[in-house]
This record gives sequence, structure tokens and C-alpha cells, in this order.
Amino acid sequence: MKKIILKTHKYKTILLTIAASLLIITPSYAGHANQGPSGGTGGSGFNDWCSSSESLHELRVRSGSWLDAIQVNCINNLTGAHKIYPQRGGNGGGLSVIAFSAGEGISSITGYYSNYVRYMRIRTTSGRIFTFGKPSGRYFTYYKPTGNRISGLLGSSGRYLDAIGVSWRK
Repeated sequence: MKKIILKTHKYKTILLTIAASLLIITPSYAGHANQGPSGGTGGSGFNDWCSSSESLHELRVRSGSWLDAIQVNCINNLTGAHKIYPQRGGNGGGLSVIAFSAGEGISSITGYYSNYVRYMRIRTTSGRIFTFGKPSGRYFTYYKPTGNRISGLLGSSGRYLDAIGVSWRK
């Protein structure tokens, strides 16, 4: 009986150690918090975000019947310098560019996914709405918390945009 209790205790310790190590390796970016991602498990992970001195300048989205790729472009509010992240995903679908005006950002991202992101609806803080792909699968939704701004995107990608989430900050 004691051996079973010791083994159970040993496994609990191992599980707690694994859980703690996952918390340690989860990225934390100077005041940023993450929501998501939603989607499939394929591809390589990414977390593309604008710093506190930057704003979202544009999003480049490739889509057809689903989302093929996304790319984040930040602009430094003081110098005007651009930080352009790599395209996340493949080269299929048509290219759409969302150019944000000064002070405009993302207020929500909603959509559908299966093994990859099938549909995405982006609403800006100015009320503009952009849709990509075709809705089917499981629903997801991300809204910016009051007093915060969505400062970037995270997820995973390979041949397509496999998963998507948001990074936000005050």
C-alpha cells in the first residue's frame, strides 16, 4: 500500500514539475498578454507583436476558401521605421492588405477553424470590417479588453495559417 502511495506522489510531483516548466517557457513579452491561439496543431509557432512605442501599420492576409497566410507590419510612432515580420503561412489565395490609419487598431478577431484557420473577421477600432475565407468548423472570438489594445498576432503556420490568437497590452 505504501508503494502505491509513493508512486502516486512521485507522479504528482513529476506532473507539477512539467506544468511549472511549461509556465516558465511560455513567452511573456514586456507587458503583453496572449489570448489563444485557436486552430489546428500543425506548423511552427509565431508571436508577432508591436512594442509600446509601435502601432499596427498594416496586416497582409492571403486567403481563398481558407486563410493561407498573414503578415504583421508595425510602425514606430516616433521614427516612422517599420518592423515587418515574415509572412506566416503559404503563398496561396489572393492578397488583401489592411492599412490602419493613425490611432486605429483591431478591436476584435472572430472566425472558424478546423485543422487550420478557415475564416477570419477583423473589426477595427474605427468600425471597419474585413472578412477572409469561408465560415465552417469551430468558432473562436477574441476581443480587446477595455483599456487595452491588440498589439499583435500569435499562432502557428506551415503551408496554411494553422492557428491564430492575439497579443494585447495597455
